[in-house]
Amino acid sequence: TPPSEGWPVMVWLHPGDFNTGATAWWDGSVLAIKQKFYFQVIVVTTAYRLNIFGFLTLMDGCPGNLGLLDQVAALDWVSTKIAVFGGSSENVCVFGHGAGGSSVGLHVLSPLSAGKFHKALAMSGSALKPGIIKDPEIQEMFANKLGSSFGCTKSILLDCLRNLNADPLLTEANKIGTWGPVVDRDLANVSQAFLPKEPISLLEEGRFNKVPFMVGYTNMEDALEFEDETVNFDQGISIDSFESLMLDAIDKELQPSDVNDSCSVKPEYILETIMFFYSPEPQTLDMTQLRQRYIDYTTEKRYGAGAYQQAIHTSKFRPTFLYRFDYKPKRSIIDVPEWVRVPHQFELPFVWGMPYWPMLSTQIVWNNSDKKITDIIMNFWSNFAKFANPAQNSMNIKWEQFSEENPGIMILDRNFNVSDSTSFNFKSFSFWNSYYPKVVDASRLCCNNTDTSSQITSSYVTFAILAGANYLLIS
Repeated sequence: TPPSEGWPVMVWLHPGDFNTGATAWWDGSVLAIKQKFYFQVIVVTTAYRLNIFGFLTLMDGCPGNLGLLDQVAALDWVSTKIAVFGGSSENVCVFGHGAGGSSVGLHVLSPLSAGKFHKALAMSGSALKPGIIKDPEIQEMFANKLGSSFGCTKSILLDCLRNLNADPLLTEANKIGTWGPVVDRDLANVSQAFLPKEPISLLEEGRFNKVPFMVGYTNMEDALEFEDETVNFDQGISIDSFESLMLDAIDKELQPSDVNDSCSVKPEYILETIMFFYSPEPQTLDMTQLRQRYIDYTTEKRYGAGAYQQAIHTSKFRPTFLYRFDYKPKRSIIDVPEWVRVPHQFELPFVWGMPYWPMLSTQIVWNNSDKKITDIIMNFWSNFAKFANPAQNSMNIKWEQFSEENPGIMILDRNFNVSDSTSFNFKSFSFWNSYYPKVVDASRLCCNNTDTSSQITSSYVTFAILAGANYLLIS
């Protein structure tokens, strides 16, 4: 029998880069019932359209963001039906991981999601994660390329794609590009936009849903991706590899965002600044130190900085909590190199109570330490869903609210300590959120001016700005 007010509800948005994933992978039964009676929750796992089926964008035909609208529809269903299952439609927490975490961050910003949830918990993703928001013109270019591979002309593209078999369409879509959310305010056939402006603009203007917000990431998010690189990360990386990996990452990231853009960014102008910030000090050729600094770079840039910045804005209005997951399990579902601590998704076994899953008990022997951490993490997550405070009723662990004036980050490890400026590299967040965009702007060279003297002047100004910026960074 549920309490009179109903059980709090946790609505799950699964990971998968908006291209893969399924609800069947996530069994919410342990998370739902493992807590003491009064602190139990109802867990709802949702499906949403993915890849070309969920995020096809055409400027004048298909408005995009269909997968996100599916999520809105799921929240509507919870609002109207969850009472039948003993849940409270007035106490709904939307939570997700990866693309699901970024979806959570976007629902915080979307006017279409207003009033449909009351707390938001984003894991390893935020509305400000680099690359999450796609350029609709480039997405349309991908769609036209996809159509041409099946003989579909632009004039009948949408109808033609609709008449194709799903499997070959999906196979070809995976070859062409990545599909994801767009700013849809100015697209045709949009009566009310899901995302009316760029996320940072909505946050800075205070135009978002003011709900308690919890966000975090792991300490080695993309470490396992490096196993596919030509560099052998198990041995560490050399200073040359350290530099070339960063240059490749910059080059991939800073392509023109507009297909008609005549401006390009010179990655070598940016590399020196990043190298200065992330190179070990004092300088070293130690390959394991260089590997760690490269992982710090990818984790802080891709995950930490965006989470921190969204938390800064939400904390001005509602309770906000920021964490980093550092606990490495004694046993793991898959084997990882010894040097890898907590990569992407490796906190999820603790959130979902996998050490208690019967189907895994015969394959993995979890020790007591892993089970204890699982109990604490599930308690944190369900407490946030119920009370908007993860540390309420959490074994006397103190977790202070995050704010711009007191930007503590809970380190989820054996000791559960909130970090401060003496134990955490907060400066990296300022680097990526405030300083780095200025460096990119300064390094952008416009190519539509054929006047050689103007180009030389532009290059000189760029050099001068970067030199001055580096001087300020040093000082």
